[in-house]
Amino acid sequence: LAQQVSDAAGNKLGTEVRVGRIDLGFINRFVLDDILIYDQSHKKMLSASRVGARVDLLHLLRTGEINISSAQVFGLQAELYKKSKDSKPNYQFALDSLASKDTTSHTPLHLSINSLVIRHGRIKYDCLDSPSTPNQLNLNHINLSDISSYLILHKLNDTSVWVDLRTLSFKEAAGLEVKQLAFDLKANQQQATLRDFVLNSTNSKIGLSTLQISYKLNNKKLDINSLRYDIKNFKALIQPSDFTSIFPELKALTASYTASLDIQGTNQSIKVKQINIADRSFSTQIRAKGWVSNLQKKPTWDFSFSPLKISSNTLQTVAKLTHKPLPKILNNIGNVYYHGTFAHTAGKYIAKGQLKTDAGALRLSTVVHGKNIQGTINTTGLNIAKVLDNNDFGNLSTNIRVEGNTDLSHIVAKGDISSFYYKGYTYKNIHVDGLLHHDAFNGEIAINDPNGKLEISGKVSNISAFINKKGVLSANININADNVNLHKLQLSDALGDRDISFNSQINGHYSSVDNLNGTLQVSSFFMKGEGQDINIDHLNAKASSGVLMKSL
Repeated sequence: LAQQVSDAAGNKLGTEVRVGRIDLGFINRFVLDDILIYDQSHKKMLSASRVGARVDLLHLLRTGEINISSAQVFGLQAELYKKSKDSKPNYQFALDSLASKDTTSHTPLHLSINSLVIRHGRIKYDCLDSPSTPNQLNLNHINLSDISSYLILHKLNDTSVWVDLRTLSFKEAAGLEVKQLAFDLKANQQQATLRDFVLNSTNSKIGLSTLQISYKLNNKKLDINSLRYDIKNFKALIQPSDFTSIFPELKALTASYTASLDIQGTNQSIKVKQINIADRSFSTQIRAKGWVSNLQKKPTWDFSFSPLKISSNTLQTVAKLTHKPLPKILNNIGNVYYHGTFAHTAGKYIAKGQLKTDAGALRLSTVVHGKNIQGTINTTGLNIAKVLDNNDFGNLSTNIRVEGNTDLSHIVAKGDISSFYYKGYTYKNIHVDGLLHHDAFNGEIAINDPNGKLEISGKVSNISAFINKKGVLSANININADNVNLHKLQLSDALGDRDISFNSQINGHYSSVDNLNGTLQVSSFFMKGEGQDINIDHLNAKASSGVLMKSL
């Protein structure tokens, strides 16, 4: 009997088939031992130590529906390959032999399997002209071993499927190990529902309560505009290094992260009801909700974070994964905490909230539109020395609004700096109201410090060119001083420990001591201290520098 079945199967498939032994049970049960099927190159393609099944023959004869009450496959071995990416696989001939030769009629498919068990299976597939990638998952070279599965196929027909995968486990030669995969799936031509999804790997666990999808098919093709989906109660504990065979960069990520997610969406939009990702210590955490729309063209979004936390260690890890150095400022400020919103709409990027770092905390409200940026910053203590890695600076406290271009060619600033540390001194009560445009400042800066009051207003041009010794500084400004001690302010020791008061106006050009042109008007000048007072009611000075002479 085994030989007769082997010959019949071989004639049907067009290749050599061997069956070692056949055991027929009462009416509807059979067991086949030592099955071997060759491909048409006479290489071993498929084998199994035992295949058993129980088929409801009466139901098949009465209705034409195939109802397998139980099936078992032990010791499955599959050697599948393609000689090249454009050639047919070595198993194609078997599929072709099983296909109906009658194209004028169609026999509806009705199949159910009450229990399918697979144990100790192995499936190997290779595209022979494709390069191998050791220790990295490659769809052209798949090697699955230790395959075990328990499945219930409630229904499979031309328009729907209902499958309950109770468990599936396997190992892939590149290093991926699936300890358990399970789900319940119902799908037809209008909708699909995935329930009780479980995926467990070496150190990771992923679970999903429900995934519901609705759609329309036009000529057996998905109408993408009809797509709707709803993901409920997604929860996971993930150790990224488990997936090194898929993403080699994850090898160093041995820390575990928890994740939960609930979202709804279409092909054009996503509504995130909640997303929460965190490491075990919660030093890194993303907790947010929001939406994204217009996915196919120019996406817009609006998310609120409560909070977004990224530890300095995570920032360093991201830099290693991307093979790019961490920007110096991010490296300097350490841990990052943000509680607020981030949106993109009408071409504008908008952020509003509280930002905390190891360098201090601030409240911000910013809008970036192309090259234009505007925002308000409020902080009671930001360590500029840490931000810039420059100990000449210290803490900054300010409430200021800034608007300008990202290339700094145009900046408008208005606000108060309550304290600012620079080179050993903390300056108090600074007010700024001015415009920096194309290397020219026009406005006013005032300081009301315990060591003097100073007001500077007017216009100064060619500032950066002058600093870089590439241009002439032009100024038309008024300077008013009230009991200013330059020594205590650590601006100059030229006058010693003296207080000065004056009103002045400067109009001219300056590049060096040898190139000075302009006028200086000083009134109500008074200097006191170190046992000597100096009072000048009025002073006018004019300087000019020409090719042949200089005058003052």
